[in-house]
Amino acid sequence: MNMFATMCRIEFLKLRRTLALWMVVVAPAVVVLLQLLIWTGARGDFDVDVDLWLAFLTNVLSMWAIFMQPLFVALVVTLVYHLDYASQGWPRMFLLPVPRWTVPAAKLAVVATMVVAATVVLVALSLAGTKLGPLLNERIVLQPDIPFATAFARAGKVLVASLLVVVIQNFVSLRWSSVPVSLGIGITGTFLALFATSWKYGPYYPWLMGIQVIHGKEAAAARILWLSPALAIVLAAATLIYATRRDPGLYQ
Repeated sequence: MNMFATMCRIEFLKLRRTLALWMVVVAPAVVVLLQLLIWTGARGDFDVDVDLWLAFLTNVLSMWAIFMQPLFVALVVTLVYHLDYASQGWPRMFLLPVPRWTVPAAKLAVVATMVVAATVVLVALSLAGTKLGPLLNERIVLQPDIPFATAFARAGKVLVASLLVVVIQNFVSLRWSSVPVSLGIGITGTFLALFATSWKYGPYYPWLMGIQVIHGKEAAAARILWLSPALAIVLAAATLIYATRRDPGLYQ
């Protein structure tokens, strides 16, 4: 485990002052800003029976789950892997006195950490954006208690549902060194999800799992919360086995 931790530190050091690290803040900020603009520009009255803290967060999570998070994952994974593809760093990484599997495992761990960090930033900015609402629109009246626990619980469900997409993008970037291929998978998966939200097999489509835990049926949401991490673990294990037997980026 010490070797694995060392590889994770190396990956984080390589990401300093890179676009990938900035996206942890930029991507959530864009979604929150968009929702804040929609909210403050509303001309109608707000329902007094609705908890506006959670209403704002739910709208943000919906945009995050169906659109921004899949694209964020695709971009971050691509950038993390491209650092070594562009500099021919893979051969040097495999010369280090560590088990071969720790190299791709560290990249996956770093990407997962960045997704978690982006989720935390998203919730924090959502609560801050909600707090700004009454200052920008006098018709917005917030309840005095901030639902921290509920907010992080809802965001956590979206995070768990997204794990399969994270691992899929990780495998694609490991197998193909081409940036267009990796980004193309993420963009295509997201594009199809936008037009398949009512598809009966939506709960089984990786790019729709996040939105399904928010707006889908309770039974489907419960199934996703164990299915996504279970499939992610299986695919992650297969990815590490593949990496121990084949060189990354064999296919362009």
